[in-house]
Amino acid sequence: MPPARPVMTARRNAFTRARALISARFFVFLTAACFALPAAAVGQARVAPPDSLTDAEFWKFFTSMSEPGGQFLSENFVSNEVSFQDVIPTLQKSLTKDGVYLGVGPEQNFTYIANLKPRLAVIFDIRRQNAMQHLMYKALFELSPTRAEFVSRLFSRPAVGRLATGIAVGALFDSATAAIPNDSAYKANLQAIIERLMIKRGFALPAEDLLTIGHVYNVFFAAGPEVNYGYRAGMNSVRSTYPSFGMLQAATNADTVQMAFLASEENYRAVRAMHMKNLIVPVVGDFGGPSAIRAVGKWLRDRDMTVTAFYVSNVEQYLFRDIGGASDKFYGNVSSLPLDSTSRFIRSVPRTSAMPVMTFNRGATGTPSGRISFVITRDAAGSMITQTFRDSAGITLMQTTVDSTRRGASTQARDSAALARVIEGTRKPTVDSTASDSLALRKMMTVRDSIMRLNAQWQIAGGPGVQYVVGGLLTSGLASMTGTLDAFFLGKLTTYTSVVDMTRISGWR
Repeated sequence: MPPARPVMTARRNAFTRARALISARFFVFLTAACFALPAAAVGQARVAPPDSLTDAEFWKFFTSMSEPGGQFLSENFVSNEVSFQDVIPTLQKSLTKDGVYLGVGPEQNFTYIANLKPRLAVIFDIRRQNAMQHLMYKALFELSPTRAEFVSRLFSRPAVGRLATGIAVGALFDSATAAIPNDSAYKANLQAIIERLMIKRGFALPAEDLLTIGHVYNVFFAAGPEVNYGYRAGMNSVRSTYPSFGMLQAATNADTVQMAFLASEENYRAVRAMHMKNLIVPVVGDFGGPSAIRAVGKWLRDRDMTVTAFYVSNVEQYLFRDIGGASDKFYGNVSSLPLDSTSRFIRSVPRTSAMPVMTFNRGATGTPSGRISFVITRDAAGSMITQTFRDSAGITLMQTTVDSTRRGASTQARDSAALARVIEGTRKPTVDSTASDSLALRKMMTVRDSIMRLNAQWQIAGGPGVQYVVGGLLTSGLASMTGTLDAFFLGKLTTYTSVVDMTRISGWR
């Protein structure tokens, strides 16, 4: 049962005082029932916020704060979110200047960094491979004074490096797509990456990490500028139902302004300058893990640095599925970070609070690049409300809905051209159906996907929430970090739906 109002008020007041005093000791008292927070050292000497990190400081930061690596369902070479630029103008106007940026995942972090211009950026990810990918990027930024040279080295296409410095981003990637990959350039570039990290910077990378960097770099060489979230090593083609690396770099925000880190030389130079100063640091860490976020929080507090933005994508969705209380541990970790009233979570959340509890994709028969998205939504009691199949254009091919008695269901179906709409009568619902035995899934395996490739209008402004496949049900949004913690400590943040409901996802233009 929720605590009585006087108790809730007392907890809220206590939490506010604790945050104002920046006292980790008080958090221990406040949250002892859930988890223990390390006590802050009394009278510890403060260190000046750094303008740069030495190579030794960078490497110590990475090695001492990282946790053992974990697993994720995808290698996640490239983001699959297309609306993450929309929130940037609001953040630019509202965040405290010279704050610290925290993030997760691959290259989309560079777009936030280029536009928010933080004092320091730390990129967490449960996968050690993500950290190695960021070290690969670090070397490529340092080796490449211009965007054209960066793209040339990233995809091992030497001709691209000779393009004019101010070339438009669309033309840059058109040229990169047309350019011929070069085996000799690939080998030389990979050697230069390793030398930059190990000899120039002096990072003591073990052999396993070097193999991981080679694996990631080979993916970008093999897939080229069309590489996307759906790419898997060894594939003969790239799945077209995800936005490619080049598409994401040419994308715009809600006001049709291109803000990606490769959209302009200015944006590129801003990220490169931080890499040259060792101010973008990857850390291997689980959001609900025991040490990574807390260790970074202590390091920042000791230097009077404030976290103003934390890009978490949709990681919270996975945390709430964990039966071990990973979401509670995450918010406990976040409470150890130095925040202010402007600090914001940048989230990627569903466009409605009817949360999918299972999402996966399976190719449609007869369509080489066809994909179908299968989503089940459930009510608060866990009962299935709907099961929905969408193709990669977002068209609903079939939807089964349970009625209010839970004893019947109606099914609506249409082909991928939105024709031949059929309504089947009430029938016994498949409440406990799974992806493998669903009758609807077997039907949908014969439906041709409505698009073979994304067209020039792949980014949809306004209208229904349609993007692409796994990331297609997500949209970018903002939420107060301190407000989120308040809700958590008051017992109001108990489901992922409550996280979604407190996230602003519109009004960006």
